[in-house]
Amino acid sequence: MREEELRSRLQALAAAGRVAPEPAAFGAVRRRARRRLLGGTALVLVGLLVVAVGGMRLATEVDHRPSIGPVVPVVPPSGPPAAAAPVSFVGQVDDGSSRQTVIIDASTGRIRRQVPGTDRQTDQVADAVVGPDLRSMYLPAASPGAASTCDAGWTQVDLASGRRQPAFSGLTGISEFSLSADGQTLAYLHTTAPTTLDRSKFPMGCQTELVVRELASGRQRVWTIPPGAIVRGIQLSPNAARLVYLL
Repeated sequence: MREEELRSRLQALAAAGRVAPEPAAFGAVRRRARRRLLGGTALVLVGLLVVAVGGMRLATEVDHRPSIGPVVPVVPPSGPPAAAAPVSFVGQVDDGSSRQTVIIDASTGRIRRQVPGTDRQTDQVADAVVGPDLRSMYLPAASPGAASTCDAGWTQVDLASGRRQPAFSGLTGISEFSLSADGQTLAYLHTTAPTTLDRSKFPMGCQTELVVRELASGRQRVWTIPPGAIVRGIQLSPNAARLVYLL
């Protein structure tokens, strides 16, 4: 009997503990919804405030950030372009007694052709000179006789056709010369035979002057070279503004 009584009491207690929950009052539900709405609104306001402050800070940083100027374009170097590799060379070949001008292929080293009208004796002191335009060559004119040493002339030869003509409008007594880039100004050593030839002191010596001449007008400047002085290696600048030489 005691067990059945104990069991019945336990069942009664269990039934008493399972009390159905009472439904929440309508006012309490409204209060909780209002608190959630206010909390969400506060979060939205805080978020907007953060965004606004961040934007102001970013704008301030942009205002204080040093401006980036325009990129300066790269200016190509001034002056003439780099020289291209030559296609051909002007050279001279000889057989021991005579010499001739030839055009040489720069890539193979073979002789392309011979320039007609350039044969000359190899015992002449002055060498051939190529003009600044690379179209003409100047050869010392062959003049028989020892007296011609002081009265030397030059022959201009066209490298394409071989046509020959007296150089520098027929000027003579030119032992060494240099032309400007445009071929209009000539610097040269002018030699003449002395008026009184003293073979014991000046065996076949020549009087020498340094001359800079404008070929078109014939105007020139002359500097006398004192006896015993030797001038060589004259070189006129491309624009004819400077002249250098060895003394």
